[in-house]
Amino acid sequence: MTALLSPRPLQQALLQALHRQQTILTPNRRLSRNILDNHAHRQRQQGIQAWHTPAVFSLEGWARQLWQQLQDSNHPLGRALLLEPRQELQLWKQCLEQDPETQQWLQPAGAARHAQQALKTLQLWHQQPRSEQLQPFVDDGFIFGRWHDSFRARCKEPNAITFCDAVERLIDAFQQGVLTKQPHVCLTGFQDIAPLYKSLLAAAFVQQQQLQSETSPGHCQRLGCDSVEQEIQLAGQWTRQILQQFPGASIAIVDPQLSARHSLHDRIFRQTLEPSRLFADAAVDAPLFNMSIGTPLADCPVIDSAFVLLGLANRPLSLDELPALFYSPFIAGLEQELEARIELERRLRRLGLDALSLTQILQQLARMNTRQSDPTLQSPQQSPEQGSPCCPVLENALQRLQKMQRLPKRALNAWGPWFVATLTQLGWPGQRQPSSLEYQQIKQWYALLAGLARFDCILDDLSFSDALKLLRTESQSTVFQAQTPDSAVQILGPLEAAGLRFSHLWVMGLNDESWPAPPDLNPLLPAAYQQAMQMPHACAERELNFARQLTQLFAASAEQVVFSYPLRRNDQILRPSALICDHPAVTPEQLLLSPEQRFSEQKQTPHLSRLQTDAPLERIDTARAPCISNEERDQLGGGSAILTNQALCPFSAFAIHRLGAKPLERSQTGLSHADRGNLLHAVLERIWQQLHSQQDLLQTEPADLQRLIDSAIEQAMMPFRKQAPDWMGQRFWQLEQRRLHRLTERWLEEERARPAFSVVAVEKALNTELLGVPLRLRIDRVDRLQDGSELLIDYKSGTPTVADWFGERPRQPQLPLYSLATHHPVSALAFGQINAAEVTFKGICANTSPAPGIAPLTQLRNPPCADWEQMTGLWQQTLERLMTDFIAGEASVAPLDPNVYQYSQLQPLNRYYELERLNPTTTLNTSPEMAPATEPSHD
Repeated sequence: MTALLSPRPLQQALLQALHRQQTILTPNRRLSRNILDNHAHRQRQQGIQAWHTPAVFSLEGWARQLWQQLQDSNHPLGRALLLEPRQELQLWKQCLEQDPETQQWLQPAGAARHAQQALKTLQLWHQQPRSEQLQPFVDDGFIFGRWHDSFRARCKEPNAITFCDAVERLIDAFQQGVLTKQPHVCLTGFQDIAPLYKSLLAAAFVQQQQLQSETSPGHCQRLGCDSVEQEIQLAGQWTRQILQQFPGASIAIVDPQLSARHSLHDRIFRQTLEPSRLFADAAVDAPLFNMSIGTPLADCPVIDSAFVLLGLANRPLSLDELPALFYSPFIAGLEQELEARIELERRLRRLGLDALSLTQILQQLARMNTRQSDPTLQSPQQSPEQGSPCCPVLENALQRLQKMQRLPKRALNAWGPWFVATLTQLGWPGQRQPSSLEYQQIKQWYALLAGLARFDCILDDLSFSDALKLLRTESQSTVFQAQTPDSAVQILGPLEAAGLRFSHLWVMGLNDESWPAPPDLNPLLPAAYQQAMQMPHACAERELNFARQLTQLFAASAEQVVFSYPLRRNDQILRPSALICDHPAVTPEQLLLSPEQRFSEQKQTPHLSRLQTDAPLERIDTARAPCISNEERDQLGGGSAILTNQALCPFSAFAIHRLGAKPLERSQTGLSHADRGNLLHAVLERIWQQLHSQQDLLQTEPADLQRLIDSAIEQAMMPFRKQAPDWMGQRFWQLEQRRLHRLTERWLEEERARPAFSVVAVEKALNTELLGVPLRLRIDRVDRLQDGSELLIDYKSGTPTVADWFGERPRQPQLPLYSLATHHPVSALAFGQINAAEVTFKGICANTSPAPGIAPLTQLRNPPCADWEQMTGLWQQTLERLMTDFIAGEASVAPLDPNVYQYSQLQPLNRYYELERLNPTTTLNTSPEMAPATEPSHD
């Protein structure tokens, strides 16, 4: 901490206590460290080079030190195993899991935490579950009483006690003269002391002195903010400007909801104070801010990678977890196997499974090694030689994990070293040198593994699965705090900030619903009993008094104090807490020293400043890519999707067809929309391969037609059933068969109502070129009409519209392109809309309508051309212009409308939706629309 003690009455009293070498107790470790740091600073200022460490402790830390003294004396009172909080929690979980009346409906982990807190609260108030004061409030079925009896029975064999039990023994030790009573103690920073601790202090000291602050309130202001996020952003800007104007300032940001908003504070303050360190693992110099709440060790990337490895031997891996296994820098072999691991991930995603077992991953690796899988996924330039391992390092690690799936039970003092040795064999934590931050995390991880042995006294031998589960629970409960130098800015919870002194203080979240906090009763103890005993968080009056004391203390803790609150939460209007309404209200403009002033980057990153001044910077226009060369033109390939994507957004066409960008496939329940559309295409293709004309359709007997439909559906579903996940059983395919049967029957009814026609081709392949770019097309169906001309049909399972063929950037140019590419006269184009909502034709024709829903061009409300010939010429010009732009490298992020990217997965490349944040006036329509086609499906 950098906040120094100032010569005020409270601090003078503390200095006198330090000079007299009296014991000083605080409610928390942060305040005790602050006092020690200030004392050390004063000693150095006076030229003193060595001094005795003062007896300054947190109340709990002092009690633990006394317990150690009692144990060292070898007195019977000290002969017991003091349970750590997490050991105690494990015992409670065992009691609840084996309770026959509750194990069916309780979540043991959550209930165990409530039980642990309930016993601690009772003991702090000199109570027990069987106390006389409690009995009037409970009946014979008091569930916590039964749990407590079970807990105490489990504590007997290891002779284990809770921390509150230890405090009770310390009181007895002082009363029996085993521990020597001390003359004087100074208490500072306490708002309230539990009865158990009061008894301990009375037994341990002859005289107690409560040091009270006599400081006057600083300059306090009240600020309303639009939202919680704006509240934190304004606090960051305020902090930034104070640091610029007052370099020696000590600043505190206090948030009563800090644990819930830890990530939000970290992101906003990094962006505001340390933008150059947003992506850095560790800072070389002291960071500009420090947060009192650390990160759970399990959430640190290097530790999470260890759990990904170990967990694979215990459970299937979801698709979202694959990158953590394949691309983590903490798993060996990444650099030499990167391309092969990318290929492996693509293959695994193609399986269509939600989760993948270790065996399934190894099977795909074996197929890659022997080139026995889908050849369309292989690249001749990148594929390994036949028979050689693609990912030898990864494969070796997975094979080792496979051998771990049937390990015998063992004690935790054996599991700890086993985890260490196994991770080392698997190549964790990677081949590169860990950063300073990662090194600290790994060091704490090894300490955690070594500490697992402390559970052996209360737990039996565990299986690999149970040991891994306990390890994850422990690492989630273990908080990682980076070892960094002191910071000028401290982000704290209210209890941690109480009693500290700063130059500037901002206390946020003080709305009328959160400050004072609402009562939070323990659900395992009677509410009336908790209120009668004035236990913590038991009643609104107690919470109000506590919040009022803290508010007054904060008002006197700095020279400038800002109390802020959000004006709304979602749609709810909020008001300021009554405890801050007496302070004058200000606006953000009045509060900030200079709203336009930017934080000086030179103070953080001098190397970046020198780079900006010494090296010339070049601006690159990303809206224009290099033109397509003749060599690239010959290798492009593709179909109408090139023109579709160029019309929807030029960047999409560039990214997909020139850069080869392709979103990773995602698993989903059932068949995807594309799969259902492909199934329908396959069914209609097989039917019209048998029925070559409308006359054949009309002459087919109903029973024969039903058999034909069923046969076509069965053949179409066969390849899908072979690749389907295991959960797609017979019932699923029966439902799918019924769906396809109904849609097919409805579509054939539409076909019967048309004028006579014959089917010339289904799924007709057509190779053509446009401005020298080769295109491979596939037409769903070509019908020969009575006048000898052709109708081109494109099946759609969505809701297409004829308007998508018109304009300078037609949304769906496939059919116009087909009509230009075919060598036969085309007189009509139509979508065949086939879905549960509607089955119909939608199209246009030159003259006479070939089917209901296909209207002559001249009958459109606003026809783009006077006749069919002009329309064909206009399409030719439009498509050539789109192809010209594509060849010229037009790649601007200019979607046809905001809906284009609603379901696209190209946002990480085009970053289109960031425009909404850069330009608040931009309104994005979120109605469902067609997204860019990543690849041609039926062209």
